[in-house]
Amino acid sequence: GIEWFEKLTGVRPVTGGKHPNRGTQNALISFGNRQYLELLAPDPEQKNHPRAVDLLKLTEPRMVLWASATSEIDAVAKQAKAGNLLTMGPIDGSRARPDGKLLKWRSLSVAREADKAVVYFNIIPFFINWDKDSLHPSMDSPLGCKLLSLEFEHPEAAKMTEMMKSLGLKAKIAKADSQAIKATLKTPKGNVVLK
Repeated sequence: GIEWFEKLTGVRPVTGGKHPNRGTQNALISFGNRQYLELLAPDPEQKNHPRAVDLLKLTEPRMVLWASATSEIDAVAKQAKAGNLLTMGPIDGSRARPDGKLLKWRSLSVAREADKAVVYFNIIPFFINWDKDSLHPSMDSPLGCKLLSLEFEHPEAAKMTEMMKSLGLKAKIAKADSQAIKATLKTPKGNVVLK
């Protein structure tokens, strides 16, 4: 993922670390303004974790999910449950940076009842509440790219738009045969669309 992203954009992501009990490891780049891109890959030491197994099914890099930052994750969970949405969390998360410093956060995943379970590949974000004592990844990851837009596609665009609104999110969702997340980046090699 690091080599792919650098070839595509001219910016080399930095290794972030491994996610214990989550099956993944990451590399990061900063968009500034507390925004960043996380490249996820299976962690060889957790290769049997369901997320690692899902990622190993991919034949090429693609956008699989996105996060919406919040400082009120318990309130978002309550709002989601009031809207009859399925939730997983809030749960504590952490990872050790290569320098040994521990980053902490709480996260919440959300899905519709129709989805039967909280799904990993989804246009609905997971919510993240960064610990006040943790260095945000956008603060020390490589700069050089800027997020110009984040757009979505889904077969049930109207329903998904309403779901996003019920969670306090404004999103542009186009009707399409399958779901997709599209991020347009300004890079040293020109504008790039990640999908």
